[in-house]
Amino acid sequence: MENNERVPVFFQKDSQGEVIHFGLSYLYKLPYKYSIKNAIEAVSKEHFDKRIDLAQAIFGFVDSDEKKALKGRVQFSHFKADSKPQPFKMITTVLGTPRASYYPIYMQQNCRVNGTIETNEYNTLMDKKTEIRGKKRYPLQQRIPNPPTHKVDEKSSTTFQPLGTYDKESRELNEFTFSGKLRYHNLKKAELGAVISALTFHGNSGAFYHSIGMAKPYGFGKISIDIDIKAHKQIELLQAYEETMSAAITNWLQTEQITELFTMASKELNIDNQLKYLTLDPTTGTDEFREKKNNKSCLPLVSQISKVSRMRASSLFNDKVINSFIEREERKIALLKKQKEEILQQQKLLNNTPKSFSKAFKKAIENYIKNSCKDLPYYDYAHLKLVLNDKADDIISDDIYNAYYDLEEIVGFKKIKELLIRRETNKATDLELAELYGLLLKT
Repeated sequence: MENNERVPVFFQKDSQGEVIHFGLSYLYKLPYKYSIKNAIEAVSKEHFDKRIDLAQAIFGFVDSDEKKALKGRVQFSHFKADSKPQPFKMITTVLGTPRASYYPIYMQQNCRVNGTIETNEYNTLMDKKTEIRGKKRYPLQQRIPNPPTHKVDEKSSTTFQPLGTYDKESRELNEFTFSGKLRYHNLKKAELGAVISALTFHGNSGAFYHSIGMAKPYGFGKISIDIDIKAHKQIELLQAYEETMSAAITNWLQTEQITELFTMASKELNIDNQLKYLTLDPTTGTDEFREKKNNKSCLPLVSQISKVSRMRASSLFNDKVINSFIEREERKIALLKKQKEEILQQQKLLNNTPKSFSKAFKKAIENYIKNSCKDLPYYDYAHLKLVLNDKADDIISDDIYNAYYDLEEIVGFKKIKELLIRRETNKATDLELAELYGLLLKT
């Protein structure tokens, strides 16, 4: 050194006494001998095969190294909401993702069902034959999403606004539907069947969810996809895809990968108590990452730890399965038709609702009372409002008080009363206002 001072050097020797690595700190960083690419090759060398696979053939690809490209033959339109989503509060929380450096979960371990490894040594990227854990996917959650909140100015925090989430006031889950189009050109039956199989979990969309969006770890982004194609046509396409896959992979519908996928996406999956982020908090000295390593923890298969029976995809060459599929599709089509009619009706209501709510609603209520309460003098909206808010003692006119009780005998007034109260407390949605206006104009 410049001042001729000594610098401590830390090192490690092999069994022959040769230095194999050294550093300037007691816990110096040591690069792995092998890479994630090596860990993928240990699982499947086919991953790096230059031949075009089924997904590339359908959706296209660009290979800058080989200077090759293929245009996709499937395009999706924008998917627009069929009704106006209810606004929900903004959420600020931390959204993490698995890191390759945390080998207990990122690398394949000899994992027992209880979540501990069978040997005392973890497989890491220091070992040549270490395999990557698999493809990243978050299991479905049953609980109402309620992530821990963080400050907006925190570096690692993310702010987002979910749609169709839990409404604390009504204690209901608000779900929304989106519609769009899938356009394809010059696809073989097996290829189109592959697309349908991927979207509908091989014809089982009613029992499984996809997960989309960045907030999947907390249970957001669960979606189910229905396709507007006749049942017999879907079966024909799915069977063509099955034949192609069965020719290449024996019993592919019963492989561990497919079984695990279906289990993690099952609506019956209920392992919420085992799904949470590990905590690392220097202020309290909490380090669950190190704790898990010390306890030799690892990730067992979801299909092993869940109470759901091992969910398997069913072959569509079985008459019983085909009949069940057709029945489900017919029910689904009838339900979709009903939902579309309701959406059109709601849109019609919204279009017919006046922009100026105050004057139009007061006039509609005046007409409603005049038409519904015969031989009674007209009373203004303010008096009715007092009654609706349980302030009957403040009403002076007996005629007004009697008119209100006459209204209660009228079929449909109960619903009108509920909507009026929601309007007065500023809790009514646009659709509820439209419904109220429509009810008032019916008489």
